[in-house]
Amino acid sequence: MVLPEFTSLILLATLITYIAIFWVMVQQRKVMIEQLNVFTKSLQIGIQTQLFTSYASIFMTLVKHPDLQEVNKHDEFIMSKPVAERTRYVFYDLIIAINEVLYVLYRNTLADEKEWRAWKEWLRYWMGNDEFREVVKNSYDMYREDYVEDVLKRLVAEVQDKPK
Repeated sequence: MVLPEFTSLILLATLITYIAIFWVMVQQRKVMIEQLNVFTKSLQIGIQTQLFTSYASIFMTLVKHPDLQEVNKHDEFIMSKPVAERTRYVFYDLIIAINEVLYVLYRNTLADEKEWRAWKEWLRYWMGNDEFREVVKNSYDMYREDYVEDVLKRLVAEVQDKPK
């Protein structure tokens, strides 16, 4: 009759071992998920840094050599401005282009909601500038259709509808 008690103890020890193994696996999974989140965030920061660096480089090149820009309706609009204003208008284009990239990152879940809201608020701030809004309205054809509809046109309408 000692055998059934021994069997029960073995079953209990086996059950405790399985629970312990399961607990260790859950803890390892939590650590792996945290490491993956850290890696993903650093990858996002790396991508954003690379994009900002690239856009800044393009911006500086276009400021120094405006003749490199492909002539389209928007460029004709900028080139019609006095030379002193052109740099400012190219800067406005840069703001819009960077914001578009962040919009794409957000849409593809590479930027979180809080980060996107902050960038959108920054763009909303710039929409208060009449020249900036003029550049935005003349550049709709240069950007993704979803970005133009979801962000630019809505913000322009918001600012225009706001009493001064």
